[in-house]
Amino acid sequence: ITKSLPQHIPAKRLYDRMGELFPSKDFIMVVYEPDTLFSVHAIWLLDSLTRELEALPELYTVISPTNVKVIRASDGGMEVKEALLHVPETQQDIAQFKQRLSANPIFKRNLISRDERAAILMLLLHNDVDAKDFAARLLDELERFRAGRAVNLYAAGMPVVNHYASEGIARDMRVFFNAGILLMLVLLMVIFRSWRGVFIPLIVVISSVVWTLGLMAVVGSPMSHSTAMLPILLMAIGIADSIHVLTHYYQNARTATQPRQLAYDTIVELRNPVIMTSLTTMVGFLALNTSNIESLMQLGIFTAFGVLVAMIWSLLFVPAVLSLLKIKTRAGWRQKESPLSLRMSRYGQWLLDHKQGFSIAILIVVLLSLVGFFRIKVESSSIGNFPADHPLRKVTEYVNAHFAGTRTFEVIVEGDAPGAIKKPSVLAKMDSLERFAETLPHVGGAQSLADFVKLMNKVMHGDDPAYDRIPAEMETETGIFYEDVDGREQAVEREFQVPGEQLIAQYFQLYEMSSKPDEFAQFVDFDYQNAKVSIFLNDDHASVLRRIDRGLSDFIAQHFGDVRADITGLAKLMLVVRGMIIRGQALSILTSLLLVWFLTSLMFRSPVLGFYSILPLFFGMFLNFAIMGWFGILLNVETMITSSVAIGVGIDYAIHFIHRYRLNCQALKNPEQAVPQTMATTGVAILFNSITVALGFALMVFSVFRGVRYMGLLLALTMVTTAFGALTIVPVFFAKFRPKALQKG
Repeated sequence: ITKSLPQHIPAKRLYDRMGELFPSKDFIMVVYEPDTLFSVHAIWLLDSLTRELEALPELYTVISPTNVKVIRASDGGMEVKEALLHVPETQQDIAQFKQRLSANPIFKRNLISRDERAAILMLLLHNDVDAKDFAARLLDELERFRAGRAVNLYAAGMPVVNHYASEGIARDMRVFFNAGILLMLVLLMVIFRSWRGVFIPLIVVISSVVWTLGLMAVVGSPMSHSTAMLPILLMAIGIADSIHVLTHYYQNARTATQPRQLAYDTIVELRNPVIMTSLTTMVGFLALNTSNIESLMQLGIFTAFGVLVAMIWSLLFVPAVLSLLKIKTRAGWRQKESPLSLRMSRYGQWLLDHKQGFSIAILIVVLLSLVGFFRIKVESSSIGNFPADHPLRKVTEYVNAHFAGTRTFEVIVEGDAPGAIKKPSVLAKMDSLERFAETLPHVGGAQSLADFVKLMNKVMHGDDPAYDRIPAEMETETGIFYEDVDGREQAVEREFQVPGEQLIAQYFQLYEMSSKPDEFAQFVDFDYQNAKVSIFLNDDHASVLRRIDRGLSDFIAQHFGDVRADITGLAKLMLVVRGMIIRGQALSILTSLLLVWFLTSLMFRSPVLGFYSILPLFFGMFLNFAIMGWFGILLNVETMITSSVAIGVGIDYAIHFIHRYRLNCQALKNPEQAVPQTMATTGVAILFNSITVALGFALMVFSVFRGVRYMGLLLALTMVTTAFGALTIVPVFFAKFRPKALQKG
């Protein structure tokens, strides 16, 4: 997701800069769940797991309940040691460990579950590590460690999400491609009942998929969540032209005698609508470029290329092969119309007889659709996109319920000079931001350098709770001074003033003397000029993220003054991406409609007929959004994409119908007689086409991802509704209004 965003997005630039300021920006949470957490065996096993993970070279550090640092006062000033001093042997050792862990509330609340039954190990990855590949290796390591032991181990975090998403993408591609081939075989055999009617379209769609995936490999474009659906899209869309060509071929074969002439006449008749439907489909997909999201742009570009390939094969390969084969028709069809053609012709006449009632019914459906449209809810969740029984979703929900959470907002605080973060005023602002964030719903906790300063201040004042705070700009301290009293040196307790910044600098110096110099590298940069506040969330729904983001932004604007603080982190990036896609798709829909209208107006040389071409699209989209509203299907990334895709594909039916209807209208000199005639020929092809394309899209219900399932259902529905619009709305309106453009050109 971070690679998909353009660099001009501030949150993206800041997220990338985190990799320069801090040694790690990706983390994985490992959930450790034994039968009883605070037992000798469980803590020994936890310590063993911690040591094994610390040995992995991909990790910058491992934060575990056994190795977190406990800060205590000492004769020399400050003592910093790990919570687990030695491998426990008795329950008394466990009690001592638990007591030491309680002395560091910073980590305890984030590493120990609220019911004290499980623990979390935070794995911070080096910035140059391939996080997804490491997640796959880590899952194998955890499975190996767990084997034969009475403990459950799970992993959560964005690298793990990416790993499971990659697995889901690979699985979806296998299922879609294999099921798509099988479905096409069955449908084509049912429709044409001949091997040529099966294998010629299959060769076209397979070639389209192979050429497109081959191009992606050549230019080095990887498969992503978006492009994973590309093969099934191309199979569903690419077969449409072949079906139209073959349907008309078989219809014309009833009276033809020469294979070459039959193939020639068929392709000349369909050349223009095939080209125009391909161009409008390409426009629909290319309009995805308005989102500025790289993966969606790739989906649009490569699908458009695949549609172009399918068009070339349909115009060149299909007629070339048909011209070499003997003419064959289905039994009993040579001297008479097919039963389906007769039924479609009667349907056309029935429409004309009831055109007034149909017009009223269509208006009612549109009005009801508007009501459903206003019931649509905009919501999305990357974890909610996985099935309820998926291991990733279960562990994420467990972590969100019992720990601080799996998502984070990162607030980067930038000072004006080295050492700026040591100023009490800056640290106090960071602390106030943490405390405010923890009051927001779905914020499980917050963490920053300010927590350590407060803890050190408290420790250095005898664990007095009154000093659990950031030192003031000027602190009053009490010290022992040796003075000359009556000629003798005596110890006298006196108060003195010390700058808070100096006090904080001394705390850091004492801490570093007892620990590693880079202990705070994850919270502040080397020269203490830039720091971050991590805010953990236990929900990743877009509505929740928006409220928290708005609250944090308002608080920063009101309380940080001249101290610069900006929000980034994966939660922020997900929010930005979703917003860009929703806005981009709204623009994409408008762009697609305008371009499709422009192209069809050019094709028919009439803006009026261009308008009639897009009427079924409006009907299909209104009905689509209405069903989403009535049935509670959320408007999110996947369901929003369906509209621009449906525009490019759904326009095909109207183009084919209007093209044939106008020819029949001019030949018969009667607009009403042209309706049954068009239904008997092109109407049959549209019926075959829409059923095939809809069932092809419907295969997406077998996806791992819930959003893709809804996308498949909505696309299938739109194919049916736009085909219905082309076979109902267009002929009814033509018969009712009789546009003059039908008699021209």
